[in-house]
Amino acid sequence: MMSIPGQPIENNSYLGQGSPGGQGSPEQARTRIGIIGLGLIGGSMALRLSTQMEVVGYDIDQNNTTTANRLGIATLPSIDDIVSYADVIIISTPIGSFPEIVQLISSSWQRLSAQLQSNPPIVVDTCSVKRYIHAWAEQLANVGIPFIGTHPMAGKHTNGITSAQADLFEVHSWAVSITDSIDIAALLKVSSIILSTGSVVVPADPATHDRSVALVSHLPHVIAAIMSLLLQNDELTAIDRSLAAGSFDDITRVAGSPPELTSQMCEANIDMLAASFRQFSAEIEKIGHELGETQNASAYLSNLFTEAHQAYSHLHEYRHGAGNLDSNSIHSAIFALDDTQTFINWMLGLGRDGGIIVGISYLDPTEVSISFVLPPH
Repeated sequence: MMSIPGQPIENNSYLGQGSPGGQGSPEQARTRIGIIGLGLIGGSMALRLSTQMEVVGYDIDQNNTTTANRLGIATLPSIDDIVSYADVIIISTPIGSFPEIVQLISSSWQRLSAQLQSNPPIVVDTCSVKRYIHAWAEQLANVGIPFIGTHPMAGKHTNGITSAQADLFEVHSWAVSITDSIDIAALLKVSSIILSTGSVVVPADPATHDRSVALVSHLPHVIAAIMSLLLQNDELTAIDRSLAAGSFDDITRVAGSPPELTSQMCEANIDMLAASFRQFSAEIEKIGHELGETQNASAYLSNLFTEAHQAYSHLHEYRHGAGNLDSNSIHSAIFALDDTQTFINWMLGLGRDGGIIVGISYLDPTEVSISFVLPPH
């Protein structure tokens, strides 16, 4: 059975309680996490999660491994070792390397499963696109390994483990892919781990996720690139570059990201990015036309900036509201763990409505309570 979504349930609404398995979970042992790829995201996860769980990492770059060890992050020498050790494996590498790593994990599990005599590990990714990733992750399902696609909406324009910080994900959104074939137990476990980083969970199907990030993440990278290149135009003078200040820095910040990572990210979502860019181009063309109408330009600019200010204020009130929640804003819904389709449908509906998950608790081995927040009206 399920409570009516949005109906508060006494003593089951809470924020930030998301230890693996959830409060009251039948899984009481500390979860063992293996992180493949110790860059900014993987390193930050290791720093945060190692205070609550057993965490080890692996990186093909020995310099990253050395730095990780210096930061107190334990490492293992091979993917075979990660597969043998971990209950949950988090792949936190560039998108281009994902197919090879999935193949290595699949092969390793096939070789080692008989001697390990344990359940297969849950595999998680942190890539910024989901359709491509889920297609490649099918080979995990073929060998019985559950896969959960995720995407932390946090980062920096600087990369690498030297930029890692334990609070990187604090009060940020973290998307989790919901598919018809998803393993509910794995989904709940991974969502609880995400909550342990200080993030909130945003459920979405892979296509909806990719459409959204094309607009709010990938398109801004393209705009930043365009703005940065404007200052390389030969027609500009030296003073144009000298006068570039705070607003220019803000809009071009992500152009400082490693270009090979940005290009891989955008290429993997090229169709959705192209659609978002066409939408942006249409708005730019409209604005250019209005500014050319000199008699109305002043009023148009006033309306443009007033509406944009209101939109910005509303967006940031919504985005940062998760950090200032009280018990009146948190609702709960109860689900029977064997009612998979009801749970999937509810998660997808919550995501489409802009809702976020802030807590997970097990009421008993057969029921789970999901604490969530809906966006302001």
